[in-house]
Amino acid sequence: MDLVVKSDGAVRVTHRDFPLDMSCNPAIDRPFHEHACEAAMFARCAAAQDRFWPMSDKLFTSALGLDPTALRTYAKDLGLDLAALEKLRGGSGDARGDLEGYRGGARPRRRRHAHLLRQR
Repeated sequence: MDLVVKSDGAVRVTHRDFPLDMSCNPAIDRPFHEHACEAAMFARCAAAQDRFWPMSDKLFTSALGLDPTALRTYAKDLGLDLAALEKLRGGSGDARGDLEGYRGGARPRRRRHAHLLRQR
């Protein structure tokens, strides 16, 4: 992140979801990472409340795992509006639309991860 700060706007960080779960990612052809799609949806919902990065940190570092109970615990710990989160998860809001985005771009053998982009 120091590079981003020092670049004075010339470099930015983007994040793309690519859950390793065949229930929402057509590039995955076998059971691999249970609850990854649900975790990605929770992260998108947290983003709608300006809490994406804290939720991302919880998802990648917590020992509780990614089951639905753990995901709700993380949301509660971060002070998220749980009713708003559930509304986004169940509807067709921005969070669901964001997750739909990787479906169209998913290709077998293509890796998705955080990228550094140089802006012109």
